Amino acid sequence: MSQAPTLTSVVEQGIATVTINDPGRRNALTPATLRALIRDCERLDADPAVRVLAVRGHGADFSAGVAIDHLEEALLGAPDGGLLTAACRALARVRVPTLALLRGVCMGGAWQLAASADMSLAAQDVRVAITPAKLGLILPEPGVRLLARRVGLDRARYLLFTGDEVSSARAEAWGLVTQVVPASEFDAAAAGWCARLRDRSDFTQAAVGCLLAEEPISAGPDGNFARYWAALAGSEDLALGTDAFARKESPQFTWRRQ
Repeated sequence: MSQAPTLTSVVEQGIATVTINDPGRRNALTPATLRALIRDCERLDADPAVRVLAVRGHGADFSAGVAIDHLEEALLGAPDGGLLTAACRALARVRVPTLALLRGVCMGGAWQLAASADMSLAAQDVRVAITPAKLGLILPEPGVRLLARRVGLDRARYLLFTGDEVSSARAEAWGLVTQVVPASEFDAAAAGWCARLRDRSDFTQAAVGCLLAEEPISAGPDGNFARYWAALAGSEDLALGTDAFARKESPQFTWRRQ
């Protein structure tokens, strides 16, 4: 008898929802789940119907982190974190806006995965901790550097040295998540975020996404910003957006990335 997949994905009205589906293990990240996430990110990124990608956990939790009985296969096969880091990179490389939807536990490597999305929306019941110090592990180097960029060195040291859980309010204040909403409003807020991201200009999102990925943004007349800005003149989205603004209507943008 075959096991049910621990990762599922659906696309509805331009919104792809990828769900970690192993609630019996609090949606722990197994090698099979991480490999499936890599495949789904690549497949959905190539699907022209997808305008937004959201990743969430089934049921009450996002994820308890890397499955403890699969640490070697998921983490220890490579100094950069192996399968976990590969899955994080696959999510980060998706060219449409990506959103992590967080409820319940979001621990260790699961936070690294969530932080690899463009944004994260969390319910007030979210529980965040960076837990390797409780297991004698090391968070993969990309995760350590991502954490330091998000919260600063002092807070990164505190989180990594102690493994302490932080409240949803502190997680938001420190930049571990983008925004926290009451648990009773979470599903409606998640649907609203996804719909707004889907309906905004793909041209703007593609250009700004590329610019933000560059460290630093290349400036000057030959830089990437100048190239994107020059493309505005022929952008169908600009004409549609300004016309709709003048009419006090919602624009129906048509530009699509290739």
